Amino acid sequence: MINSTTRPYVRMADISGNGVIVMTGDSYATTSNTSYWYEQGTLTKIQREGEGGAFAYGISESGVALISVAGDTFTATSPTQRTPLPAHAEGSAATAISPNGRVVTGAVLDDPDAWYAPQNPLRWDDGVLSELTSPSSTHGYFLGVTSVNDSGAFLACGSDMYDWPYHVNEATWSYAADGKPSQLSPLPGSTDVCAKAINNDGVIVGDAGSKATLWVNGQARALNSLVPNRSGYSLQTAEDINAAGQIVGLAKLADGSNRGYIATPSTAETIYTAPGYHDFNGRAWKTTCEPYSRTTRCRREIVATQVQYKNGGYSRVTDWAFNNLTYTPSPRSLWARNPLGNTGEWTADDGRKWRTECDTPTTGKNGCRSYVFARVADATPKPGGGYTYTVESMWVFNNMVKFG
Repeated sequence: MINSTTRPYVRMADISGNGVIVMTGDSYATTSNTSYWYEQGTLTKIQREGEGGAFAYGISESGVALISVAGDTFTATSPTQRTPLPAHAEGSAATAISPNGRVVTGAVLDDPDAWYAPQNPLRWDDGVLSELTSPSSTHGYFLGVTSVNDSGAFLACGSDMYDWPYHVNEATWSYAADGKPSQLSPLPGSTDVCAKAINNDGVIVGDAGSKATLWVNGQARALNSLVPNRSGYSLQTAEDINAAGQIVGLAKLADGSNRGYIATPSTAETIYTAPGYHDFNGRAWKTTCEPYSRTTRCRREIVATQVQYKNGGYSRVTDWAFNNLTYTPSPRSLWARNPLGNTGEWTADDGRKWRTECDTPTTGKNGCRSYVFARVADATPKPGGGYTYTVESMWVFNNMVKFG
């Protein structure tokens, strides 16, 4: 536990790749904030005496923090080692720092004397300041820059200037590395939206209508539609995304309570052994697992179009279809008497022919693949429409065994 005894409430702002944490403590009794630097078990106030309030916006993976002290903005590599960012004008603020610590972004009022004036984004590249142009679609909004990646691409959320004091985020924008903006579409039916984080692959996450949202190539998708289809929770927010594509945020449980979550993207490996629904390579996968002797057997299905014979004829049917079985890593000795773990051919009790190959270029080292000889129907489109159906017998991949 981190003990900050000087403030009643502490907001954890960010953590670096080597575990340094920056945070801000809010005081209920005063209008000032106190920010802290936590490293190797030591908690240190960032500002010196007499400098007024301080706010920690975040820290990069490389350990460079972005802080504001008494209205001035700095990058910092320790509680006392601070480098001031070139000032722009009254009403400007820097609010996001890139993972490598070299790019900082923020916003400034076009007219500092008019709180309702349009805002323009600011970007500091290695400390060099540039003011970027905002599209007309941002006019009438308070512009809050939320995240920036190493290329300089960044995000901004807009709340209605005239809706004070509520400031619900009603629109969000993505700025490319060259500064070109584009407005991100929310999920259908959403009235509030904010893109909160972008990683170096350009994948964006945020919220839309209290639904965790993922934007890929500018297209919004509900994160709930991409995670394992388990009941009892709904992903409400997506707060951050890392280089590996892992997403963190808040989920609401069926009893109304909130919990933090971490969502890890499906890979060519996890679709075989991680229970649940997967969205991978543009296909829908479903994996279920169960105990099998002293290991685990996972069944994988995929949404596919198959030819089925029913009511005296063949037809193409798109539905969940069996793909294969995977036996999770287990000692080779467990499979000494099981034909699925040894090279050879055999005939099962039901009369079907099987063959297994192990430790080949196809299976890889410490693995086996088994095939069953089966009749398979295929459909060939006719020039004038419809299909010609043919049936042939062939070896069909059925399962894989992994040793380890």
